[in-house]
Amino acid sequence: SDRVTALAGPEAREELVVEADWSRFGYLHFACHGALEQGAEREPALVLGLFGNKVPYDGFLTLSEVVRKRYNAKLTILSACQSGLPSKRLGRTGVSSLARGFLLSGSQSVIVSLWEVNDYATMELMASVYTGLLGGDSSPTEALREARRRLRAVPQYAAPIFWAPFVVVGE
Repeated sequence: SDRVTALAGPEAREELVVEADWSRFGYLHFACHGALEQGAEREPALVLGLFGNKVPYDGFLTLSEVVRKRYNAKLTILSACQSGLPSKRLGRTGVSSLARGFLLSGSQSVIVSLWEVNDYATMELMASVYTGLLGGDSSPTEALREARRRLRAVPQYAAPIFWAPFVVVGE
């Protein structure tokens, strides 16, 4: 639709995310891999398209890159494993997590995960979150709560490992 801009596969390159003006979007959703520190030189990041990036981009949207942007989103969703875990080091930004980085960049709320997530359960959960959000009155917290309830009712996703990793930060 004209209300959605999607970057998928080879289009989900870091340069497009860093250089674009995302401030006009009310919702941002990153469905990708999350990378916590991978050695002392790496900071938390979202793994975007790793091929076809122009120098100096490496395909990782890092915490310091996030805090330099202006997002202004009502909600940012990081459907990535462990996207809500704090950094073990503060680094140059003084920010301790990707969630806090997006909040400092103008997002009102951020939905993040606290552990590794199942792709299929997460897809179902997020579809339900959007049903609640786009239905009108639901806040991110209410939409996530209702999505969890719906997912728990599905027998193969009844265990907390499937529905409990996501939390709302900042609302």
